[in-house]
Amino acid sequence: MTTQDNKARPESSTISDFAKRHSLSQSTVYRLIRDGDVVITKIRGLTRISQNDAGLWLNSLQTSNKKSTR
Repeated sequence: MTTQDNKARPESSTISDFAKRHSLSQSTVYRLIRDGDVVITKIRGLTRISQNDAGLWLNSLQTSNKKSTR
């Protein structure tokens, strides 16, 4: 596999990695998933959160913070 192949592949995180990266407990991440705030992808029984979906979740936080400060 070449470096170019790696760049073409979308990045993803495990639930544990996502929780650590965003300073959340795993229980909170599962709650966010259950409530539909974070989208997961299942790959052969493995649960992943894509970088794109993580970014959408972060953007939704920034949007809701802007609305609540007005």
